[in-house]
Amino acid sequence: MSQIGTRSTGGGGGALNTLTGDIGGAINPTAGGTIILAGGSNLSTSGAGNTITFNVAASPSFAGTVTAGTGFTATTGNIVATSGNIYGYDITTNTSADTTLTMEDNGLFAGGTNANVDISMTTKGSGCVVIDGIAGGGLNSVWRTCQAYVQTNDATPTVLIAIPLAAQEMVTVTATINGFVSTFDESLGGTITLSAYRPTGGDVTLVGMVQSNFSSTSTSTLSAALNVVAESVEIEVTGVAAEIWNFVATYSYMYTTHP
Repeated sequence: MSQIGTRSTGGGGGALNTLTGDIGGAINPTAGGTIILAGGSNLSTSGAGNTITFNVAASPSFAGTVTAGTGFTATTGNIVATSGNIYGYDITTNTSADTTLTMEDNGLFAGGTNANVDISMTTKGSGCVVIDGIAGGGLNSVWRTCQAYVQTNDATPTVLIAIPLAAQEMVTVTATINGFVSTFDESLGGTITLSAYRPTGGDVTLVGMVQSNFSSTSTSTLSAALNVVAESVEIEVTGVAAEIWNFVATYSYMYTTHP
């Protein structure tokens, strides 16, 4: 039989609880029972060469910190940090033998047996892929790549892209745009590039000329505007009266800010 002994340290200074195995070296609860190890921060063995082995059932629950000196392996399922972080020098995700993605140092690497593997970054909602570049010194700079979509049902200019500018901030944006009528009988395609800045105490201001290069099989058009009320740069599309047009843009822009 298993036995549980308690030895007090005396003087009300706490107690040392010892769980001792039987002759066979095992401690088992009765059917449906539970062994609870509580109140301490460490599990230790009495001998330097002894070990503590846990054979746990499915979905075990651990409170506190679990540290594995030589590695922690999940043969199936996931390793999840509900709060906090999972740290590792090398973290590899294996979705199949064809495609893998490895994170090493500050790089992402496509792998697997497939010779041509894409690396995809999917943002949420209207979020963008952001590259933080220069910080400090004479300026701060950030590069963003985003997508946008709008639908029109008349010939009114409609904002497809809006980029706000704060004071002492400059932006250069290039957008590639596809547009097509709902019947797919007509379409628009092209690019537009512009630069703008907002001086201290002033409104958003265009730098040079707007450069656009697009073609359309109808009267649908592409243009840019400055919104001094919203203090933003806007790229607009114009559909056709009594027609439903869908426009999508992939655009990149660089913010440069006086620090």
